[in-house]
Amino acid sequence: MFSTSVITRAILLVAALFSGLTLTVSTAEELKIGGTGNALGTMQRLADAFNPQNPDVKATVLPSMGSSGAVKAVPKGAIDIGLSSRDFTLALILSENRPLRALILNGVEPTVENTATGRYPYHKRLFLITRAEPTAKVQQFKAFLDTPTGRDILAGTGCWIP
Repeated sequence: MFSTSVITRAILLVAALFSGLTLTVSTAEELKIGGTGNALGTMQRLADAFNPQNPDVKATVLPSMGSSGAVKAVPKGAIDIGLSSRDFTLALILSENRPLRALILNGVEPTVENTATGRYPYHKRLFLITRAEPTAKVQQFKAFLDTPTGRDILAGTGCWIP
């Protein structure tokens, strides 16, 4: 007749109604972000700032799947934004609060400004990968990256913004 899960859900619904509890259903559309592990700290900070300002979209940062995993997952629709980066960088140290320090090379401090000007030679390029036609939620997140909050998070985690 009825499956156990249907009966269980019915019992829970009746119990909630009689106890005066309200059931909340989230209508936020999920924006899945995943890829290289060394970009996840920055993306989590961006998602944490993005979500309260955009209640209709919930950015979720998935566990590391690597750059290759992101490149494969985006076209399949498994994730909305893929992260690809191969270099170990200042951004990794800053975004993940690692107990490391980038080396001063030839007297040049490893700062975002010095990597942007080329004075400090080692830096990370972060590529956001989307489908050929990005969805509205992807466009919304991309627009957030250009806001003062998004740009501050990127700069504060070692990402240079042209």
